[in-house]
Amino acid sequence: MTRRLSPLPSKGAALLACVSCLVACNAEVADIGDDEGSAGASAGGGTETWVGYIELLDYFESGADRIELRSVARTAASMTGLVIFGAPDASPEIVPTDPTEAWGVMSNAFEGFEYSVRSATVEGVRTRFSINTGEHYDEWCAEQTSYAYAEGSEIAYQCLPAWNSDCDLPESCYLWDPESDASMTVDRVTFRLCGSGGYACACTAEACTGTQFRDEILFDLRFEGDTADGSVSGLVDDPHRVFLTRQ
Repeated sequence: MTRRLSPLPSKGAALLACVSCLVACNAEVADIGDDEGSAGASAGGGTETWVGYIELLDYFESGADRIELRSVARTAASMTGLVIFGAPDASPEIVPTDPTEAWGVMSNAFEGFEYSVRSATVEGVRTRFSINTGEHYDEWCAEQTSYAYAEGSEIAYQCLPAWNSDCDLPESCYLWDPESDASMTVDRVTFRLCGSGGYACACTAEACTGTQFRDEILFDLRFEGDTADGSVSGLVDDPHRVFLTRQ
């Protein structure tokens, strides 16, 4: 059986077909980009703000359940931004000025503090990331002195000497070294954060920081269009649902 070949198109018809193909392909590419932007990436390649609440949260003294993701930049592979708990005008007093209030400063998270998004991974519409609540002690810890002490056969560091202590005074604690008779007096805030099991700072021989101390708070969110929902764990004992809307 003989197959009849179709005649070759004229030059004009071929050119018109190519132009139509390019227009259609560009339209498909644009559509794909729009879908990815609504599901996984920041719209227009800029930063976003997402505001919502943590369901049934009973943690902060103010009773606030608000959460905000600020300066968010999402790509197909990762995400950066800031996480803020509580009222938008909250001003955290992370290190109290009154030494008698020192025993309340080891909170897991503070309202109003801007925690950095860490270790973010993106899989389609799903985004997982963490924050480290030790970050709120970074500035304070950076001002402290690092002291070496023996921990078994190893040398470790903390922001107070590993000496004997007495905190009978209302606003300060007395530290002394029974071997050298050296001594010092520190306020209760410093003693709370650097000694007596507090250890808000992670120190090396060179400096101290706060970001390595506390456990991480983990987020697992699904971004679709202008809404996102998922869970947060580590803020309190059980995971809580999170609901967010793009602003």
